[in-house]
Amino acid sequence: MVKSWDRVFQRVFETADPPIQGGHPHRFRDTFAVSLLLKGVSSEIVSKLLGHSSIKVTERHYSPWIKARQELLETEVRRIWIRPRGHQPNRGRCERGPDARLKHAPTCRRRNTGSMGPRSGRCI
Repeated sequence: MVKSWDRVFQRVFETADPPIQGGHPHRFRDTFAVSLLLKGVSSEIVSKLLGHSSIKVTERHYSPWIKARQELLETEVRRIWIRPRGHQPNRGRCERGPDARLKHAPTCRRRNTGSMGPRSGRCI
């Protein structure tokens, strides 16, 4: 039975315009899974529909298309990269905070010493 289906699909791939090189029926399975995940169907349901033994198998193969995960990643990237209007980065300078305590920049060589260099607002 499987061999007859393989022959049918092989004929479909060969007669396609243009012919599909290396066509395999498994592509339909992947398309099915990806389209469901992009529409927001949970990975648990897709895992059951594909007959996977564990949801981990589904996540390993299809994680780039899990909509909820993609949305979470996009939100995190926006949060990190998009700064509020008027925000000025520190540019690596050590500064005195509102409580008059020295805040060293991450690249400062005198972190935790509390001494300021000869130029105001910058440690040595």
